[in-house]
Amino acid sequence: MTDMMRWSRTLEHPYIMVHALNWSASFHLLRGDLAASLAPLEELLALADPKFPLWLALGQINRGLLLAESGEADGGLALARKGLEAMLAIGSTWNQTYYRGMLARICECAARPGEARDELETALAIAQETGEQWFAPELHRLMGEWVVHHRPSAPAEAQTHLQRAIALAQEQNAKMWELRATTSLSRLWCEEGRHAEALAALAAVFAWFTEGLDLPDLRTARALLDQLQRALPSRHMEAEPRGAAAQGRRVTMH
Repeated sequence: MTDMMRWSRTLEHPYIMVHALNWSASFHLLRGDLAASLAPLEELLALADPKFPLWLALGQINRGLLLAESGEADGGLALARKGLEAMLAIGSTWNQTYYRGMLARICECAARPGEARDELETALAIAQETGEQWFAPELHRLMGEWVVHHRPSAPAEAQTHLQRAIALAQEQNAKMWELRATTSLSRLWCEEGRHAEALAALAAVFAWFTEGLDLPDLRTARALLDQLQRALPSRHMEAEPRGAAAQGRRVTMH
């Protein structure tokens, strides 16, 4: 990402620059690094207004998520909706699955679960219709989490979405999506008392990662693994992911 930004600046081409800034901000948001997303977002919004209305709209959606995740949910939702409306008015459908997924997250922050589910259902329908599948694993994970929090009496439905998220991530070899969805599923199983299954599933995915262990998703997974290990008898402790370094594989961000 650093090389991309450095190369983009050397070209001194505004359109290439707004494109690069948008990807940089989205990358940091997807990996959970909110602080790192702020600078490219602010630069994007300043550079895109008014010359590049599409990139301005996309930046507003991402900026809305950052605001919502930072405690300004209502302001973030208003800005993100403004961005999505502008995006659709321009006629762009590019990466709509991602941006609607982000809007769903913002709706959750703003305590609007019905609107969050509507956005997720729309995004999943678009993914099915257009074949834009790269964000589909995360959409299914978000839907599974929605069911866990808002329909706790339907754990089977939540499990179906989370297992679908894992299957799609495996098809794409998208390890971060797989880890995130497996963490959600393991947490659900933990609540059902299925500690051994949860530990085995999460440990297997976590062991693949040999770097980036300070990223939020990996820290969350590690904390859940520790919780699961404490909940199990000592005979299950061999499931701890001790072979990550021996795997000889490197983390790939999707």
